[in-house]
Amino acid sequence: MLQKIFDIFVYCKWFLATRHGIHSNKNVMNEIALKYNMLNQRGKREVNDLLDKLLSKQASARQISTAEYKKRILKISVWSEDDIKVFKENQEIFNQWTIEEW
Repeated sequence: MLQKIFDIFVYCKWFLATRHGIHSNKNVMNEIALKYNMLNQRGKREVNDLLDKLLSKQASARQISTAEYKKRILKISVWSEDDIKVFKENQEIFNQWTIEEW
C-alpha cells in the first residue's frame, strides 16, 4: 500500500511536469499537498510512515557509503623504497630494448 502511494506521488510529479509544463518544486509540492489533504487520517499516517522510512533509508545509505569509503581508503597500500626500486630496475631494463626497424 505504501509503495503504491509513493508510486502515485512520483507519477503525479512526472505527469504535472510533462503534461502541464510544471517544473518548479513549489508547484509539485503544492499538488502533492493538495492530494495529501484529500486523504483520510489512515492514508495520511501511511504516507508519513512511508516518508519516514524513505528518509531513514537515505540516511543509513549515506552512512554506509561513508563507512565503505573509509574502508577502501584504509586498504590503499603504501610502497616502500624497496618496492619502488624493483620498478625502476625493470624500467631501466625495458628502456635498453631496441626496436627492430623494418
